[in-house]
Amino acid sequence: MNTNNSKNIFKNKKVIAIAIVVVLILVALLFRRSLQPTGTSAKGALDTVKFDFTGYNAHGSLSIDSESRMKTFKQIAQIEGQKAKVKPKTMRSIIDNAQSPEDLTNISSATNYSSNTSDDSSQSSSKSANLSNYVKHYDSTAIYFNKSSDLKNGDKIKVSIVDKSPEPYIKEKGRIVTVKGLKTNKTVHVNSFKKYMKLNSVGTNKHGAVSVILDKDYSPDDSLPGLMGNGFDYSLNDLFKTFNAESDSAEDDKTYSNGDKISISEKKLAKYLTDNSEEYNFVGRNNKNVTFKVSGLKNPSKPIKNFDKVSAAIAKRGAKVTHGTWKLVSATMTDREAYTDPTDPGHSDSELSDDSLSSNDDTENINPIQFIYQDTDHNKYYQLTADGILRNGKIYNSEDGPGDDDGDDFVDEFFNDNSDSVSKKEATSKLAGAVYDLSQAS
Repeated sequence: MNTNNSKNIFKNKKVIAIAIVVVLILVALLFRRSLQPTGTSAKGALDTVKFDFTGYNAHGSLSIDSESRMKTFKQIAQIEGQKAKVKPKTMRSIIDNAQSPEDLTNISSATNYSSNTSDDSSQSSSKSANLSNYVKHYDSTAIYFNKSSDLKNGDKIKVSIVDKSPEPYIKEKGRIVTVKGLKTNKTVHVNSFKKYMKLNSVGTNKHGAVSVILDKDYSPDDSLPGLMGNGFDYSLNDLFKTFNAESDSAEDDKTYSNGDKISISEKKLAKYLTDNSEEYNFVGRNNKNVTFKVSGLKNPSKPIKNFDKVSAAIAKRGAKVTHGTWKLVSATMTDREAYTDPTDPGHSDSELSDDSLSSNDDTENINPIQFIYQDTDHNKYYQLTADGILRNGKIYNSEDGPGDDDGDDFVDEFFNDNSDSVSKKEATSKLAGAVYDLSQAS
């Protein structure tokens, strides 16, 4: 037998055996790797995220598409499962059965798998603890954007995966993405847009209430109805300061007279409109204003035949109560039935009729009457209110009905728990709405 041939055969068998062992090891490693996480860090998980940028420039939004979101959270689950020492086969079962990111905390399949194995109780307890730790950490992990709305092309957004657990499995890692692809805004000039706005005025002169409203047909190119909605907009009127935003009582309301002007710069209005419109970019001119003029408020004067008698009777009683000299400051009657809401775009100007407040033989319009007096000896002001009726040019106490017109009917009603003093500001402020100033008929 040839010795050299025998040696060569032996060497060949040895090489083949080694090759087989190497292949088996590689196969084992590949199999093991298939059961382990494909991503090993939060940064690696973020690298595969696909972002969607939608909307208009300066009003864009950022989101993650659903397929990419699912893939990323599967990678997060793999990372945190490995950190929690959950067996690769168990994690694979959880991930393969998940249909949404929320399903990745569903460990029932993994629990069923464990119950079918021959692990002793201590091993089973350890597996349950590991799974519990995994779920706690996964539930505490999320993808965060430092900004996701009101975006414009070119913005740099930081996207991070953060585990907010006390002892996080994932250290915060971030990725910077650049906003792109947002649609271009259409330009609208404020000076041309003003014609789609108007001032609504209601009430009586000197007591008027107003609001800036958007005309129901205001759209410059029939495509602006999504701007703020037709009609009244609170923030827009706060911008024009048409009312007292801090007001919680009628005495604090702003009041207007015919001829008053409400104005704001085109630049300031353009910024507000742009901020509230995704599709449009409003442009205002330098040193130019948008101005509205109050008009259409009704005459507030209401001459009363028995006014002097009534006011004198009240002053006489007041002087006895405070031991001072009472001087009339103002007297008003408010038509509580009149429409005085300036925020309704369906009503423009004042809709008060000439016979507002009046009553006839069939009906009696009961309305609040307010007298303001100053005790000049003590420099105090008193506000007295009561319900009254107006009939045939005279005012009467509504409790007793028309009777003596000398004012005595009012006195008891006015001074029934209504004789407390008020501040000068309250005494001199004007009521807003359909308010009539009472005076002696000539």
